[in-house]
Amino acid sequence: MLRILLLASTILVAMFAVPAQATGAVLDQSPSIRPILAQVSDTYDFEIITIPALPGIRVTLDGVTQITNGQGRTSFRVRRINGEFDTRVGERVIVVTDEIELDNRTVARYARPVERSQSLTLMYSAYFRTAFSFDDANDRHIPNSRIESTVVKSSTGESLEVDVNDEIWLLGTRVTGSARPEVKPVF
Repeated sequence: MLRILLLASTILVAMFAVPAQATGAVLDQSPSIRPILAQVSDTYDFEIITIPALPGIRVTLDGVTQITNGQGRTSFRVRRINGEFDTRVGERVIVVTDEIELDNRTVARYARPVERSQSLTLMYSAYFRTAFSFDDANDRHIPNSRIESTVVKSSTGESLEVDVNDEIWLLGTRVTGSARPEVKPVF
């Protein structure tokens, strides 16, 4: 019974930081829990999130490389600075995978980061390989060589003159917003 009481006192001392002089011999006779609690609170998980969720994105922080999982996430253990979140972690992150092929006609390209105290969101835009073919009003094929010029315009107002004889990569989706990022189509 006495032993359980001493252990309970030790936990109270470690959890509530009771001054040593108030508990005297209890602290001297029992193993200290304070270093364990201090070690746990000195680090935290800094999460990397991709939007859209992309598996296989390589990210490096302080020489350690991680790869995002099927949900487009990974994390690093990071030390706190003076008990606070390290506000400069995001500056040390290196995005190794700035482009990833999703299928043979689609790639995602790194666009920009959004940093928070415990995470970094990596925004990727999707580009689609596009080939052109033309039909007249009667559904008869028109050879591309007969097309003099073509301008494509996105829903955001961006215009691009294209060579219809070549396949090109067109922006298909992009991530907008910072507080609540969304993947929006561009057409």
